[in-house]
Amino acid sequence: MALLPTKKITALPPFTPPLTGDELFEAVQLGNSVQVPSRAFVLPTDALLTFASIAGNLPGSRQLIPGTGIQIELVDPNAVQISMLGTGALPADPTSAIGLTVVPGVAATWMRSDAAPPLDVTISPVWTGRHTFTQLVAGITGGIVLDSANPGIVFIENDAAAANRVWDIVAAGEQLRGRVKTDDGLTVGNWFVVDRTNNTIDAIAWTATSMTLNGIAMVNLASTPTWTGVHTFTAGNSPNNPSIRLQSNRPVLDWIESDASADNGRWYFDAQGEALRFAARNDAGDTSAIFMQVDRTGMTLDDILMGCRVTSPRTAFTVAGAAQALDLRAGSDFHLTLQNNVTISFTNPPASGRGYTFTIMLLQDATGSRTVTWPASVHWSDGLTPVLTTTANRLDAVTLTTYDGGTTYYGGQVLANVVP
Repeated sequence: MALLPTKKITALPPFTPPLTGDELFEAVQLGNSVQVPSRAFVLPTDALLTFASIAGNLPGSRQLIPGTGIQIELVDPNAVQISMLGTGALPADPTSAIGLTVVPGVAATWMRSDAAPPLDVTISPVWTGRHTFTQLVAGITGGIVLDSANPGIVFIENDAAAANRVWDIVAAGEQLRGRVKTDDGLTVGNWFVVDRTNNTIDAIAWTATSMTLNGIAMVNLASTPTWTGVHTFTAGNSPNNPSIRLQSNRPVLDWIESDASADNGRWYFDAQGEALRFAARNDAGDTSAIFMQVDRTGMTLDDILMGCRVTSPRTAFTVAGAAQALDLRAGSDFHLTLQNNVTISFTNPPASGRGYTFTIMLLQDATGSRTVTWPASVHWSDGLTPVLTTTANRLDAVTLTTYDGGTTYYGGQVLANVVP
């Protein structure tokens, strides 16, 4: 049964305006009264609770008749009790939380306009349209604050297919998780997880079959991503801050030529112990052949092991002019066919402190009798400039070595008058 709120007037005042005042406010149910203190109370003048008018005689020379929804009861010769009846809206107690039933545009409870009780946390209002939140909280720049044991936001696409609708972002412990969920919310999968310790971000985990970062596609294969396209690393600018760093007990780089024939497409180099090794590998990666290994002891470089032939490109010239410069960056094997008397010079020797040895083979043309003039910087064995053959179609060879950046070359003849 609904409570019947009443206004009890123990001493009737002059009764010209609607009943107001600071008198006692009662809630009466089946004749039992529970008195609660009240602020100023005004009888509403709506269709349910009308005002009382002066119309008849009651003891105490006060004249009242009941209006719609009002019951008047004589309590004693000096008092009258006015009860507001009906099953409609009743005034709410403004000193406690108010629970509202969600009906768009309608609230089942009315309360005094000067009261500001909190709304019950159990209500779930349904909002439509765009909402803008501008309220700021001290130390927080957002207009929305979620404060609970596991605060989260849920996104539901009502036009998506089954089990493809629900997404959420939730804070749990020291993790922030982005999740996908089935429609019933029972199956959850993380697509990103951020771990923190206080204000330190410890790790960020992404879970996806493919990712695109700044337009570059990445395919995730467990913990081994495969990148496609060209990648440029510009972060490093010193040995202590490299662009690429491989750090493990055996760092390895692997090259795989996908268009090479069987057991010809895989190469690698690795650092193991005090050796840096370059090797060829079979396609399965279980057999290797080292073609170069650099050994060290601390900061001392001990040896370079070559596991195959070391060759040099052959640089050949047909010398028709009177001068020929040999660019020593081209290799260590030069072949000159002489069609004229020629003066030879050298360019781009290695830096001082580095040894460099090269061979020059000199072939007379079909005419023969061609002569060669050498730079003064060449010091010959026994101090004697070699006498080259002048016979047509015959071959001579000399070998030269420099250690001081090309200031001095030490030479000797190694072939003379050879039929090629």
